[in-house]
Amino acid sequence: MRYTPLTQTIFLDPLTIAGDGMRMRLVWVLPLVLLFACASKTSQLRDAGPDQTSSGSQSVPANWDNPIDGDPVNSFDDGRSDVGFSARQPQNLGDPKSIFVTRLSGSQRQDRVLAFVFDTASYGRVVVIEEPLRITAAEWLKSIQANAASNGSSGTSGRADVVTIKGGVQAEITTSGDLAHSDIRWIEGTMQILVRGPTLNHDECLELGNKV
Repeated sequence: MRYTPLTQTIFLDPLTIAGDGMRMRLVWVLPLVLLFACASKTSQLRDAGPDQTSSGSQSVPANWDNPIDGDPVNSFDDGRSDVGFSARQPQNLGDPKSIFVTRLSGSQRQDRVLAFVFDTASYGRVVVIEEPLRITAAEWLKSIQANAASNGSSGTSGRADVVTIKGGVQAEITTSGDLAHSDIRWIEGTMQILVRGPTLNHDECLELGNKV
C-alpha cells in the first residue's frame, strides 16, 4: 500500500470514527480502490483530491468506467449476493451501464461495496457507490456536522455542507476548492450511499440525493 502525503490539514471522515469517540486523522492521497479494502471502523480511509483538503472528503476516481477497480457483475441481484449489507437498486437513473463489486479475491463479503455506473441525459456520467456503514448513525451525523463547521478554516480549501434530502434525511455534499467536483453521501439502514460524477455540481448533487 503506497501513501503520498498531501498536506498536514486534519479532517474528520464519517467512516473513520471509532466507538471510543471522534478521531482526527491526516489527509492522504490514496487510490479509491484501497478505500474499500479497509475493513474496520478505524482503518477505513476516504481519499482527498489534489485541490480539496477541507473537512469534506472529495476525490476523483482514476477511472470513471470502473470507479472502484472492482469485478464486474451481470446484474443487481448478482452484486447484492456478493455484499454483506442490504443493498438497493438506485432509482430514476435508468439502467446502469455497468455494475461492479469489490474484487472478490482477497476480500470478505462484509467489507465489499457495490458501484453502479450510469450515463444520463441530464447529468452525464453518474456513479452510485453503496458501502457498509461501520459506525452508528449518531456518530456519522456528528462527523458530517463537524466537517461543515470546519469550512473556511486556515489551510483548507473546498467545503462540506449538511443538507436535507428525501423529506428529512441528513446528507453531506462536498465540493472541491476549484468547484469542479461535488458529491453527496447519506446513510440508509446499514449502508452509506455516495453519488458522484465527473461534472456534478452542488445543486445537481442535491437533486440526485432526492432522486436516487
